[in-house]
Amino acid sequence: MLDFMVFSSKIAAMLQKLKRALGHPTSWAVLLTAVYLAILALRPDEAFFGVPGEWTWAGRPPSPATLPRWPPAIIALALTVAVNMVLDKRWNTLSRRQHAMALGFLVLMIPLLQVLLKYIHYRYPLEFYLYRTIGPHNGFWQVAISIESLGEYLRTYPAQMRAMDNGFEHLTTHPPGNILYLWLWRKGFEALPGLAHTVAHWLRGYNCADLAFVTLPDAHIAAALGQISVPLFSGLTVLPLYAWAKRLGSPRTGWRAASLFALVPALSLFTLRWDSLYPLYAATAFALLQRGLSENKLHWWFLAGLVVSIASFCSFGNAPLAPGMALYAALYLGSQGPRALWQAWRGWAALLLGGYSVWGVFHLTTGVAFWDLLAITGEIQAALRTAYSYGRWLFYNACDILVFVGVPVGVWFMVEAIRAWKKALRRRQTSAELPALVVSGILVIINVAGVSPGEVGRLWMLWMTGLVVAAALGLQHQSEEQRRSRYAKIVGLMALQNLWMSLFLRVSPTGMPGYTPRQPGNPSIPTSLDVTFDQNIRLVGYAVEPAQAQPGAIINVKLYWQADNRPDLPYTVFVHLMDEKGGLQAQDDSMPAANTLPTSCWLPGEVVEDVHSVTVPAHAPTGDYAVHVGIYYLPTLTRLPLTAGGEGDFFRLPGKIRMSE
Repeated sequence: MLDFMVFSSKIAAMLQKLKRALGHPTSWAVLLTAVYLAILALRPDEAFFGVPGEWTWAGRPPSPATLPRWPPAIIALALTVAVNMVLDKRWNTLSRRQHAMALGFLVLMIPLLQVLLKYIHYRYPLEFYLYRTIGPHNGFWQVAISIESLGEYLRTYPAQMRAMDNGFEHLTTHPPGNILYLWLWRKGFEALPGLAHTVAHWLRGYNCADLAFVTLPDAHIAAALGQISVPLFSGLTVLPLYAWAKRLGSPRTGWRAASLFALVPALSLFTLRWDSLYPLYAATAFALLQRGLSENKLHWWFLAGLVVSIASFCSFGNAPLAPGMALYAALYLGSQGPRALWQAWRGWAALLLGGYSVWGVFHLTTGVAFWDLLAITGEIQAALRTAYSYGRWLFYNACDILVFVGVPVGVWFMVEAIRAWKKALRRRQTSAELPALVVSGILVIINVAGVSPGEVGRLWMLWMTGLVVAAALGLQHQSEEQRRSRYAKIVGLMALQNLWMSLFLRVSPTGMPGYTPRQPGNPSIPTSLDVTFDQNIRLVGYAVEPAQAQPGAIINVKLYWQADNRPDLPYTVFVHLMDEKGGLQAQDDSMPAANTLPTSCWLPGEVVEDVHSVTVPAHAPTGDYAVHVGIYYLPTLTRLPLTAGGEGDFFRLPGKIRMSE
């Protein structure tokens, strides 16, 4: 009996401890993160990743061949976690310069983590970034480099959107902001041809066999760098995020918000996607508005509206920022009394003016209004939504964003949102509750409206800034020791989830064939030559068989080429069989190696064996024949001149072919 009572008391104590543990958000964050990681690894049912039959996130276990590429990402994640925790303990004792250096560390680590996590599945990350830009899933770069008259294009943009319905699907629902951004990169490179050539030469090597791509002008190819650099801009988000959270809480709260955002899984999963750039707009807009509200200065209101205008000009998915900003300002002013709402009319006017500034200029210069493009987008989105079941997506969308922001942050956000709404209903909210109130309210409205069925883990990335700030502010309710302990757990869990999701999900296919570097050939050269054409293309050897032939025979001409640097363009080689009178009797024109190895794919210094088979015509006269060899660019038929070993635009191979009857 005594043993039973002792046992019962121990069980009761354990249950009490478990109850206390599960009563705290961090415990739930640990538990739910573990459950989600198991679901990712086992993938027991597609229903965990979307709505089967309609849309789900693709995924599969990582290949064992990728194991050697895991360590760089793991080391970078561990370094980020360690630095975050060390600086968190010392943040209040650091100088402003050290704060700036710490934030600079995050600015650099965000794109680095994206590259290293992508490196696990793509041995050549630049291949992934280039292919995502120029591949069939994009369209923005393709349109930006094809624009002949920007003014005409923008004036007819509604028609352009509809024309893309059978082409690039993303362009049918986007305003022209991102296209204009890439067009400016193109124009910038056109003004700097030397830099354009350097960048284009570098990028051509990753898609050298695509003749349509490598023959584009240097500035057009180099403009792809505009989208390839998006991960760098995504790292800048921590700067306004820090400023925003710092004003609402403390400098340490700002650091925690910035450091948690650096580990948000969606950033790495959707690297290079335009959506990873939009959190920068959201954080900047809210940081500016918060400063305008705190300091009561109109120019901050206007700048906040201007950022929202720019964001919506890039994507209509950013348009909900406008009501979000209005709600934020209304709640802030409302907490000061009803009169504060209308007394701030100048601020409201500045916010409205800034919010319509970009669209107003666009309307005045092109005659196309914001609502003209929004109506087209609405029509297309309405047609797309017919394929989705409303009820199931209502639930899954909420799960999606809470997972892709990171389960620990999602849990803390939910707790803070509930706490904030309780205080708001009692009219006791403070500025610290604004991110949770506004973001939760806007997300509920968007979700109920059904405007974004599916993929909200990507499409709602701009709101993840508010989720992170709310989570960081939630840690303020704990004691200092509890804050540090729980922050450390959250940071560690975020890093682990980031790695795990990158390993098991495949959410950004390129739609292009994989890039595999070619190993240089090393053929033996029968007879050496030292002849150089323009572009430093050298003819270093040859062989001609047979030396005697008859009409109808096949002459095999082997040429051995070498280039110190990879040529930018795919040149065509011609082999002409000339009779004694200088007449052309037969020829073979093709890219090297029977069109399988364009000059744009040559490796520096490698020797390329290039075989041409020339059929002698049946009526060919007898006599001694010569073989002329040259190179030309097919689109213009421009031959490359000889620069060494001869003159003119062709080279006559030594020796003759005796043609008999």
